[in-house]
Amino acid sequence: MSTKSSFREALERPVGGTDTSPVLSDFVVVRFIVSAKQIRQPIDVATTMRHHGMSLRKAHDTLNRLAKGERVALEMRSDPAALIADLSKVGVDAISIKTPNPDVKQIRERLGVSQAEFASRFGLEVDALRNWEQGRTDPDTAARVLLTVIEKYPDLVEAAITGADMPLAPSPREGKRRPPKQTLHRKADA
Repeated sequence: MSTKSSFREALERPVGGTDTSPVLSDFVVVRFIVSAKQIRQPIDVATTMRHHGMSLRKAHDTLNRLAKGERVALEMRSDPAALIADLSKVGVDAISIKTPNPDVKQIRERLGVSQAEFASRFGLEVDALRNWEQGRTDPDTAARVLLTVIEKYPDLVEAAITGADMPLAPSPREGKRRPPKQTLHRKADA
């Protein structure tokens, strides 16, 4: 028996002797970014990934990239909490990627611009922007990510799409920008 085949058999063997893993169709596809903390036993990482439904080849490729110090994006059908906990036990950090759901109208109003100016400024179609704000349609995943980046870093988005080296200064109309979702607390009158 070769070492290569015994390694493969060890990975394919159910953990604990019996296969008690849940049916993968019971879970939605979840995206993660993983990075290595302190991996003591690479076989444990591969076994954990296999247990959560990853193919042996993908687990091997992921393990090689983690060994190089890379962060790796993964899509898996698994219970997110269980996967994060299991990977942590074997020395791998995992963060779930959540698709943002920005409030388009709030972002635009915070910048103090019209729908037409917002669309023009950030390379969006004004009709799509109106539909999003009025709830007729929802932005696709890429648009939601862009809107979230606009919400947090509008100047950098402008710099990126204009090719400018530095972000433009905010116009006087926009005034001083506050960080998103900042809550102001007022002192009670005495």
